[in-house]
Amino acid sequence: MGDLHRQPTTPIARKNYLCSACECIIEKGEEHKQQEGYFDGRAYRNRFHFECWHELMGDANGNFEFYPGDIEPPKRLIEV
Repeated sequence: MGDLHRQPTTPIARKNYLCSACECIIEKGEEHKQQEGYFDGRAYRNRFHFECWHELMGDANGNFEFYPGDIEPPKRLIEV
């Protein structure tokens, strides 16, 4: 089975979600990145804070792998 990764979108959260990268809450009403598709034959939908998305993307040109919780939460969430 092939993989399919749709283009990321920028929705506004209708409820609280967990960021797939840092596992911290994306608050209701917050704009964030969402990507969905199929990986290893299984459907997925990931949501990310903008800061986490940019850290993951780096120089990856859209191809990246991560484990949930790999990334430190954005500073704006820690300094509260």
